[in-house]
Amino acid sequence: MECKPFNVKVILIAPGTISSNISTNQAATLRLSPTSIYKPYFKRVYEALHFSEHRGCMATGEFA
Repeated sequence: MECKPFNVKVILIAPGTISSNISTNQAATLRLSPTSIYKPYFKRVYEALHFSEHRGCMATGEFA
């Protein structure tokens, strides 16, 4: 609605985080090589996978 005065048509509005099992399923199989350059960041990547499970997320059924 805020875009209408500028003649901008919005096709999709991202709703934010959606609670799902995707991160849990992915985390169960997430492995890095011992020599991976991403090894120092593994903990942060793992935590980011679970971000969608925090309080305040939209329920999957509500999103669908």
